[in-house]
Amino acid sequence: MARKPREPKEPEAPTGRVLPSQVLKSITQKKLKQLLASARSTKADVDEIVGTHREQIAEAVEKNNLHKGAFAMVKRLDRLEPGKLADWIDYLEHYLDISGLYDKAATAPRLPVGDGASEEAGEAENVHQLHAAE
Repeated sequence: MARKPREPKEPEAPTGRVLPSQVLKSITQKKLKQLLASARSTKADVDEIVGTHREQIAEAVEKNNLHKGAFAMVKRLDRLEPGKLADWIDYLEHYLDISGLYDKAATAPRLPVGDGASEEAGEAENVHQLHAAE
């Protein structure tokens, strides 16, 4: 038959006094309120900054042809140390190759990627303007 585990004995306080080991230590009310106010203020500041950043991204998506998902990945990679970034790229390329994703992507019709600068200047290499007959 298994023995029942013993419950730890609490030290008894002599004559109704509470021992320091029997008191739960906690932050003061004043300090807690300061931290909460600081957290609310910081969250408001962060929300404002994040909102501004999101607006910039949305504008770049709309006006500058930013690919939102690719940008998010590049942002994540930008935070890596050079060695970890090199490893990440090596593994990603290997995984894309062995998973067949390079081949799958090759079956989709695609246009070359460019910054659009030559198009904005009206000098696209593969675009010719047609002039109306006079």
